[in-house]
Amino acid sequence: MKIRIENDILAVESKTAGAELTSIRLKSDGTEYLWQGDPKYWARQSPVLFPIVGAVANNQYVFAGNAYTMKNHGFARDSEFEITHESAEAVRYTLRSNPATLAVYPFRFRLDAGYALEGNAVVVSWDVLNEGDGPMWFSVGAHPAFNCPIAAGGAFTDYYLEFNKTENIDRQYVNAANLRIAGKNEPFLSNERVKPMTQGMFDEGAYLLEGFKSTSVALKGHNTDKSVTVNFPGFHELGIWAPPGAPFVCIEPWHGIAEATDFTGDLTQKAGVIKLGAGNTHHSQYRISIA
Repeated sequence: MKIRIENDILAVESKTAGAELTSIRLKSDGTEYLWQGDPKYWARQSPVLFPIVGAVANNQYVFAGNAYTMKNHGFARDSEFEITHESAEAVRYTLRSNPATLAVYPFRFRLDAGYALEGNAVVVSWDVLNEGDGPMWFSVGAHPAFNCPIAAGGAFTDYYLEFNKTENIDRQYVNAANLRIAGKNEPFLSNERVKPMTQGMFDEGAYLLEGFKSTSVALKGHNTDKSVTVNFPGFHELGIWAPPGAPFVCIEPWHGIAEATDFTGDLTQKAGVIKLGAGNTHHSQYRISIA
């Protein structure tokens, strides 16, 4: 089921399947900013990653001595959410633990995913509530894909990523085949703010960034005033990805990271994992602004 929210500037659609964004459209000229999905490259558009980001070896992890099966990026993106709030400019979806989730993730939880319009921006929020009697461990992350080129007639290589602060950081490779950190680093930005979009830049997989100072990244073009800015204060990991040759790029704020090749499988020791006490709620949000 799809839900549409709108204001004077934006028309935004999302769906109960995976609580996934499916459209961000500028009403003044009809420009669509969100990738519309194509199995040739990637059928998804903006999945919610929970309760892990990336993958675990052989799709298995261990908690309290027991092994569990977990597919890459978790199960939320393939789950049916219920609508727990809807208004003209906002919608909230909810997923609760159930027998199917407990079989692969032994924690009782409630996950709320919300979308709200503020002018030319979509505010995306997540609230994770621990409904169990003890602590729970989880990661949560975003995976929105933005059309690149945004404007008709442009090319992927006409665009660039602009960080809001000067950065001196490396990239880690996330293997495209198994979504695990490949143990290979190389310079990403060297006292720079701008990363050009180039053909072949994702041939070896996604980029994982940590240790950055920026709180936003903008996708901009040299020959257009159309742009998308993702604001992510409070996030410490960022993924950037596109399948080779695809006409889009994903800008992905994460709480948690893909598994390293030397990870032992213990969920409580997974890099970036969040420990949440019984009865507590973890709130986070990011913002997608368009121009």
